[in-house]
Amino acid sequence: MMCGVCRNPRKSREKNRSPEISESIRHIFYRQHRICPCEASSTGTAPALYRPNTQSQLPPTGGVRYALVLKHNAGAHAMPIYREEQERRRLVREICEKMMIAARTAPKAKGIDNLSILTIDGEELQTIAGRMKEMAATNRAPAGFDRDADNLLNADCLFLIATRIVACRIQHCCQCGFDNCQEKDKHPKVPCHYNSCDLGIAQGSAVSVAADNRVDNRIMRSIGKAAIELGLFGKGEFLAYGIPLAASGKNPFFDR
Repeated sequence: MMCGVCRNPRKSREKNRSPEISESIRHIFYRQHRICPCEASSTGTAPALYRPNTQSQLPPTGGVRYALVLKHNAGAHAMPIYREEQERRRLVREICEKMMIAARTAPKAKGIDNLSILTIDGEELQTIAGRMKEMAATNRAPAGFDRDADNLLNADCLFLIATRIVACRIQHCCQCGFDNCQEKDKHPKVPCHYNSCDLGIAQGSAVSVAADNRVDNRIMRSIGKAAIELGLFGKGEFLAYGIPLAASGKNPFFDR
């Protein structure tokens, strides 16, 4: 019988008295370790085995790496297996980081970049959710803030994006409601029309990355409002939104 990877003859099951390795497993082993199981067993260069709960051999992500042990000839070899449940948050975080790049490179009026972009996960999600519930309880925000806070607690990661409120100095615009930018400057909390446009385009670019990777998400003004109150974007006047991300069997941001 011939190996499907290295094409070398190998003994049959009856002669070698060990379980035969399927061709699909051989190819997976080769892609993982760049060496055929035949060659690994004959040269003694098989990779070290990874066992559950072996702290010295944990992968860089910190999750537990499991191994499928392949017996062939006299050698034993390991193929790492990653459990989706243990890798999920890391994968969602990586997609969120890609969203940051998509938002940053989105088109902007006059090429002026006033955006501030953050990625948040872990305990900080509880901090933001707590502020949202507080705002709803003290009538500083609609009751829907409490519902949105529960949604945030079900998220794996949070994408935050804000624009600084700064006039773009485009002549003969008047889209903000004032005659010119000098008049608008007298009202620093009123966004420039192009601030809002830039923020919307950047959000669309970001969520397209989430959609391309099949990560559930929802754009929420309530989260952005709480983030501004917490001072997450620094000093100044901002217009902000939050986009929680989740990867689960059911989208937690709809049918609320």
